[in-house]
Amino acid sequence: MYYHPNLSLAEHHRPTRIIIRQAHTSTRHVPQGSAFLAWVREWLKDRHLAYTTADTIAAYHRTSPKTIYCRMRDAGVSYHQLIDDERRRRLQALPPHASCAEAAEALDFRSRRALHSAMRRWYGMTFSEHQARRGSQWLGDSNKAVDREVYG
Repeated sequence: MYYHPNLSLAEHHRPTRIIIRQAHTSTRHVPQGSAFLAWVREWLKDRHLAYTTADTIAAYHRTSPKTIYCRMRDAGVSYHQLIDDERRRRLQALPPHASCAEAAEALDFRSRRALHSAMRRWYGMTFSEHQARRGSQWLGDSNKAVDREVYG
């Protein structure tokens, strides 16, 4: 793209700013309470969690970040709690023989160290210990009962 030396960078991108303003003028209805939590959880299922923020949720749904944060506060959860819930859901879907690197990628952690920290925070054990417990008690169709027994 050719940039005229007498125009600012913002003036060169003026059409882009107009499109962004138009997108933000027509907002979608953001549900409240438990409907809001279900709405966000459903949206997070198909997203890359390492790069998703409450601001991206707001932009996608054409509302302000302040609205998203207010709805979370009213529902009694934080954005990080919702991300952790989605990661734990994805962890339960992994096979018990998954490696640490596979799990870190599937749960959208930026490093294995972040996965280990999260596992200690969630379950008080390392990923290897978690997988060993799941693997030793893996009974196919009774996996849900084993998870309830191990994690309360």
